[in-house]
Amino acid sequence: MSLRACAAGLISGAVLLALSGCGATPNTDLNRELVRLRERSAQQERELAARSSTIEELNRRLSVAGGVDAKQLQYFYYPETIQVAPLSGGYDEDGKPGDDGVVVYLRPLDRDGDVVKVAGTIRVQLFDLSLPPDQTYLGELSVPLEKCREHWYGKLMTQHYTVRVPWQRPPSGEEVTVRATFANLFPQRVVTTQAVVKVRPPAR
Repeated sequence: MSLRACAAGLISGAVLLALSGCGATPNTDLNRELVRLRERSAQQERELAARSSTIEELNRRLSVAGGVDAKQLQYFYYPETIQVAPLSGGYDEDGKPGDDGVVVYLRPLDRDGDVVKVAGTIRVQLFDLSLPPDQTYLGELSVPLEKCREHWYGKLMTQHYTVRVPWQRPPSGEEVTVRATFANLFPQRVVTTQAVVKVRPPAR
């Protein structure tokens, strides 16, 4: 039963009770109850109207988002390339000789070469290409959509995502190849890049 029908039933029942004259409740109490029920019905009507308006607005936005064409897409700001910033490289957490992994500073760039802060997922992989093909993989780290914002840094003339990737296997030399992928949420775009960074291999 809808809220409107329920409220109407309550009011009708109260009216019949008042007309029947039965019971010991004074007419003033019945009048107060009728007023309360009418106010409750009016409030429910307002809530239904507000919900209907919200649903219509959400549907309108979905229609607009789903109807973006190639011409309109040029007005959106989204990454067309992604850059591994020059300061990326090895990091040390335990104070022992050698690095514990690679910290990667990723800069999503739009068509004008400007850094853009956008929602998406990040994946960073590390390789030591000096090793045999079956041993080049050193580790990786993925940042899901809901955690992407936590990795953003935008202060002191620099803007980037910071991703720390610990070794799953330490490198043998001082150069590590970084492969980074950024999957933009909307519009859906995937950009990748690759760069070589300097590290201090752990002592063997």
